Amino acid sequence: MICPSAVPRFEGISLSEQTISRRVKEVGADLKDQLQQKCKIFEHYSIALDESTDISSTAQLSIFVRGVESDFTVTEELLDVVPMTGTTTGEDIFKAVDETMDYFVPRMVECRIEAISSFEKTSFENSRFSGSILVRSVYR
Repeated sequence: MICPSAVPRFEGISLSEQTISRRVKEVGADLKDQLQQKCKIFEHYSIALDESTDISSTAQLSIFVRGVESDFTVTEELLDVVPMTGTTTGEDIFKAVDETMDYFVPRMVECRIEAISSFEKTSFENSRFSGSILVRSVYR
């Protein structure tokens, strides 16, 4: 404990659920803004996606970024966790990633995407993304 003499003063402070909720939201918004500013100075970056299912059977898409600054400082952060309600098609995932990247890295013009998980290759073009995806083929 840093300051044991201050414990009685802190015990007397009453924090309502609303106050705690508001402070958590403020801290979250501040962290999001800091990450957005950090992403703006990346010279190069890559993203990684992970999909999992929560206890209520809702798919959650985790979007991670690894960025390199001009002095070669590398930063790895979790950008967003997006609940994927309804379907989780490639188009749904693309839209979720596109919206997240639009918020954090709005200056992005082109991105090469490669998901190495199979030998089947698919090409695509979009106003912001172009490249190729190696598509996973599931054999049962």
